[in-house]
Formats: sequence, structure tokens, C-alpha cells
Amino acid sequence: MTTQHPIRIAVVIGSTRPGRRSVMVAEWVRNVAEQHASKGLRAVEIEIVDIADGVLPLFDEPVPAAVGKPQNEHTRRWAATIAGFDGYIFITPEYNHSMPASLKNAIDYLYDEWADKAAGFVSYGINGGTRAVEHLRNIVAEVKVAGVRSQVALGLFDDFTIDDIAEPGTFTPAEHHVDIATRMVDELLDWATALRGVRERSASEPELGQVQSKDVKDWPSDMQPPENQPIGFWTARAGEAIRARTRGALAEIGMSQPEWWLLHQLSLYPGGVSRSNVIETIGPNDTVEAIEIAIESSEEKGWLADDHTALRWTDVGAAQFDQGQDVQDTLQAERIQGISTDDHVTTIEVLQRTIVNVGGHAWHW
Repeated sequence: MTTQHPIRIAVVIGSTRPGRRSVMVAEWVRNVAEQHASKGLRAVEIEIVDIADGVLPLFDEPVPAAVGKPQNEHTRRWAATIAGFDGYIFITPEYNHSMPASLKNAIDYLYDEWADKAAGFVSYGINGGTRAVEHLRNIVAEVKVAGVRSQVALGLFDDFTIDDIAEPGTFTPAEHHVDIATRMVDELLDWATALRGVRERSASEPELGQVQSKDVKDWPSDMQPPENQPIGFWTARAGEAIRARTRGALAEIGMSQPEWWLLHQLSLYPGGVSRSNVIETIGPNDTVEAIEIAIESSEEKGWLADDHTALRWTDVGAAQFDQGQDVQDTLQAERIQGISTDDHVTTIEVLQRTIVNVGGHAWHW
């Protein structure tokens, strides 16, 4: 008996150069995985995905994948390809102690499509390509991919027959690699199956910020009363919910949250403000990299002008700010539904006092 919905695994070819050896390796991995999976009780589909087919330029989205939705057609095609799989087997050579830039670039294009999936790794190089995978494990972990322990490491001169190093040669893997590959596949299928359940549960749960009970004071019987709960837990949850809701609403008008913060700052300084002042002011809300990206993307969109002494918004930027302000006003009204003005003010004062009590700086522009 097999599972009703097949576990779908992509064998991702990470190299794009002419004359690459990764295609031979990917075909071998697919064949080994299919033969092994056919002996089990799970329905499994395995497909080769070649990032060279995606024709992805160096990352050119206006905002990082974790922040906004894909804007470019090539990104949307790549997202649709990756989203359909439950797990991945990355095929990577080792270039200068790491993976090819093409593979890193392909990963950076997406976030949600990778999240809560599993991955196995097959590498090759003079020393088995192990250093490429050491880097790759950390990178996929950042996009919420769980890497399995077992790894196939192929030696360039042990597992390939090469007469001319400039040519691909013939792939002739040692027999023991089959055992390692099947163990990796077993681990991958176990993790992919478990994480599919995680994604399904997440999809069925209310989004951050939604309240399931009509009265939030109807606490579950196994939940401590409010006076015994840590304020840090609820401030963190509130921050996550508000940020997720805000980012989604701003994305609908083509704006990221860092871009909104930027335009808000420019609205306070119609005559212009220095880049360093903007970064310092917005800094507590996000990374310097995210703010720099917002400045660059806003300039590309024509929202601001940078004369290298000051940033000034344009008429287009002012109009975009007005749209963003409308969104923020709507969100603010949404957030304070059922909360009196006195309760709102008291909450702000309590949080400010809490920040001061723990040695922080209670300030907002």
C-alpha cells in the first residue's frame, strides 16, 4: 500500500557552466532514488530541475524574498517550479571552497517556496565537494530547509573517468556510493513526509493576528491567566502579527515595509535628508542591508532622488507615500478595534516603561 499523495522530490542541478558534470550525476541520483523508492510503501515522484533552464539573472527583485512577493516573470516561473516539491536533492560541484554562484543565486530568489521542506546533498570535487555542502547547509537552513545528515561526496578522480580535465569525462561512481545515496533518500523521504504535515497544519491555522475566540478573555483551560504570563512573549507575538499584516497590505500597493519607513522619513524632511541619517533612524527596525535595498529600489521606482548629499522624495514618491499612509490608517483602525483610547495609551505606556526597566531606549520617531 502506498501513500495517496506522492512525495515529490526535485533533483536540483546546481551548476550552469558548459561542459558541466552535474547532469550525469543528477541522472544517476534520480535513477538510484527511483529504484530505491519503488521498493517502499510510499508513492514518490522524482524529477530533475535544472536551474540553467530557469535563466535567472543575478538577483534582481526589488526586495528580498523573505520580505515581498515576486515581481519579475522569471522569478514567478522559478517560484512555481520549486513550490511544487516536498524536498530536494542538491547536486553541487565545489568551486573555490564553496558552491557555484548560480546555485546560491537560485536559492536567494525564493523564501516561502523553500520553507518547511527537506533536502539531501550530493557533491563532487577533488576532495568530494564537501566544503561546498558545508556552506550550502547553512544557506538552505536560513530559508527553513531541513538538511539530512547523510551526504554523497564524489571524488573527481575516483568517481569519474577523465582523460582531459577540461572535458566532462565519464561518470563511474564507486559502488559504495549507492548505499550512501539510498540512506540519504530514506532520511529525505522521512523528513519530507513529516514536514508536509507541518505545512498542512500551518495552512489550516489562522494567520498571525487572527483571533479564533470571540472573546480573548476566554482563556483555554491549560493556559496560565494573563497575570502569570511573560510580557515578552506577547510583545513578540504582537510584533510578528503586526509586521506580517503590514507587509502583506503594503505589498498589495507595490511597497515593502522598509520602503514605507523610508518614504515616511522623507516626508519629515521635504528639503532632503542624508542617507546616514535615514539609516540611523530606521536602523532599529531592520538591517542596514534591507534599508540600503529600500533606498536603491525607491530610486529605481522614481520615488526619490539621490544627489549623493541628500535623499529627497519626488512627486511620484509623495503620491506613493499618500497611498502608504492610507494603508497605515486602515491598519491602525483594524488593530485597535475593540480597544478604547485609554487602553491603547495605557498599553503604550506599559511597554515604554518595560523597555526602560530592562535598560532599553523607549523612543519612536
